[in-house]
Amino acid sequence: MPWKDTCPQRLIPTPIPVERFRKPVVIQDFRKRFSSRKVEFVVKFGGYLLGGIWRGIRGKKTPEDEAVRLRMLFESMGALWIKVGQLISLRSDVLSQPMCEELSKLQFQSVGFPWVQAKTTIESDLKRPIAEVFESIDEMPMAAASICQVHRAKLRGSGADVIVKVQRPYVEEDLARDLHILEILIGIFKGIGALRYLRWDSLLWEVKQILLEEVDYRFEASNQRRMRKMLHKQMVYVPKLFDHLCTKRVLVMEFVPGGLMSDYLELYRNDPPKLREWLAENNIDHNKVGERLFLCFFRQLMEDNFFHADLHPGNILLLKNSRFCLIDFGSAGSTEANLLRVYTMSLNALGEGDFRRAVDYTTLMCEELPSTGLEEAKNEMVRAYREWSAKAALDGVDYHEKSIAAAGTASGRVMGKYKIAASWQFLKISRTWVTLDSSLAYLLDDSNFVKLIHKYFKDRQKRQRTEKKKGPTGLDAILGGLGEMVLLQGGNLRRQTQRFSEVAGKAASVAAISFTGMRHALMVLMILLLIGELRAEIPVPGLVVSLLEMVERRWPIGTTGWFAVLAVMVFVWFRLGRIVRGLLTREV
Repeated sequence: MPWKDTCPQRLIPTPIPVERFRKPVVIQDFRKRFSSRKVEFVVKFGGYLLGGIWRGIRGKKTPEDEAVRLRMLFESMGALWIKVGQLISLRSDVLSQPMCEELSKLQFQSVGFPWVQAKTTIESDLKRPIAEVFESIDEMPMAAASICQVHRAKLRGSGADVIVKVQRPYVEEDLARDLHILEILIGIFKGIGALRYLRWDSLLWEVKQILLEEVDYRFEASNQRRMRKMLHKQMVYVPKLFDHLCTKRVLVMEFVPGGLMSDYLELYRNDPPKLREWLAENNIDHNKVGERLFLCFFRQLMEDNFFHADLHPGNILLLKNSRFCLIDFGSAGSTEANLLRVYTMSLNALGEGDFRRAVDYTTLMCEELPSTGLEEAKNEMVRAYREWSAKAALDGVDYHEKSIAAAGTASGRVMGKYKIAASWQFLKISRTWVTLDSSLAYLLDDSNFVKLIHKYFKDRQKRQRTEKKKGPTGLDAILGGLGEMVLLQGGNLRRQTQRFSEVAGKAASVAAISFTGMRHALMVLMILLLIGELRAEIPVPGLVVSLLEMVERRWPIGTTGWFAVLAVMVFVWFRLGRIVRGLLTREV
């Protein structure tokens, strides 16, 4: 049954009793920055690096401590650096495990801005006084984030309870300044040979896209309307927008009094008995909620190719009867059809326990592959998936060792070892898994993710039959099978090409050794020839003199002729050097 225009009252839970644990939003006056952001960046990051060196000299440096310091530094720098930190936390192929784990916790410190600034933005964008739009509005924000803060209000006329989301002052100017610094940094990283394979331009593009969508609420409004239509068939609620009150810097939407997942976690840590009482009172089975969240994201990603890309606990509202509501669609994602098709097949193979096929698909999603060692890398990735699958089947294993993100981390470390570059576009999906894990870790009890993946694909086939879509039979089955065969054969062709490249690489190494030997021999001859021409001025051993006189008698071309020969030999020596360097360069 579809959702009504507003969230049904029968699904509104009682409030989560966390008032005594919740911290009030701190208000800070935001003024336009006139000081150099570059100076601030250099001072803070320079201080972090120098402090790390000093702590290392004193023997007080630990990976965990450095990771915490870097997370706090990113948080102090603001919105853009938090986004960058969240993205690079997914590069387990480059960063240590403690660093990845700590940076994945990045979140903006809840600092709000004064009501007078929020009021100015609202009235400016809505082009009328606050009193004409709202019957009442709370001047104290109920929450704050990196780009905005939100206020409770009541609409004039209808009396509807709403949320007013207001953009932070000067956020566009600050982000533009930070983006310029990031461009400079990426230019430096691109010049470091060992890091060049990471495709830094793609990271810059992803960050720009994320910020473009988050600073213009018209994107978020469009995402929210689309998600509201898309998710009602899954019985997942999305708040109604009041379109005539939505602008570039202001969003007004229905207030849904659900239980924030972040409050759930607060009560879980501080008063578990009270949490169990609240769950029973509202008929909420936390395992059922966790499984529905997991499967909901799968459907968004693999069936609709449009997903909520920031599913952290502050964006999930718990409702009665194990239902939930999603909010804050400032960051939504979709991916290229071909990449999505391969990713879907990779996860399906993972759910079936066919790890070799899963690895073949994983490498198809990579932007670059090395010219040597690909088979060894694949074998290690298969072993990593097997270890992850074995842990996923065990009870009592820590959630983060058996989650989907853990499988990605395990394969990512192997890819980093062999300089295999994953697509930054694919890492946006990984970022969503990491943020979702912060909730699933407290909702799912000892779930086997291999079985959950398998369950999704079985449910998907049932939905296709129920919705009278052609299932994998007849011509569709043939075409579907051919599609998968083409992809796999493409992988086989790539693998054969890699083997050829490895053989060619070995042949190139042999040729390089040979040409290097020729260069050394030529160098010796040039030295001897030069000595022969200068033997009257410098002392030369008798054996060498006799050898040179014999050569001159055999080829009597005179001093000018021998200098011409020497010039040719120098030219050939340099040409051989270029050939050797070309042979030793590993092309990807």
